[in-house]
Amino acid sequence: MMKETDGLIIDVPYKLSHLRRSTERLLTILATIVWLVALRPLLAIGLWYVGWDLAYLHMVELEGFNNLAYFALLGALGLTITLSLFSWSRYNSYRFGGLDRRKHRGHVADEEMAAFFCLSATAMPHLQQTANITVNRTERTHIKIICNNGISVSGYHEPSGPRLKR
Repeated sequence: MMKETDGLIIDVPYKLSHLRRSTERLLTILATIVWLVALRPLLAIGLWYVGWDLAYLHMVELEGFNNLAYFALLGALGLTITLSLFSWSRYNSYRFGGLDRRKHRGHVADEEMAAFFCLSATAMPHLQQTANITVNRTERTHIKIICNNGISVSGYHEPSGPRLKR
């Protein structure tokens, strides 16, 4: 039988003191900030330098800029890729442009929406006219809707409750 003191501290994190947990969180945040602020830009600068150095080697020292056939080949390859992607998009537009395969929901009446959220049917026009609505879940199934015009409505929504028709 294994005692509670055996094993790793990761298995019993509640045994860490508040000071220790807070210190570990602070160090994690500081390390993340150092990574984002200092190390990533240094890595990017290093990679840019390697790329620039490689380009300089091939273009200037090995006289790659004198080889016009190479640039013509790159241009032809780029043009071929561009034209093939453009042709493919035109083909897809021609073939599937008029189709709409999305499933649109049917119209839902105010009464159905009110019944779905267990609200009064008279509250629905006020909710639809309001520009900003805040929905608070006070419990798992209880909702409170606050409008910017001062109207507050309480309702009830069970996730496995009645479904709106589609």
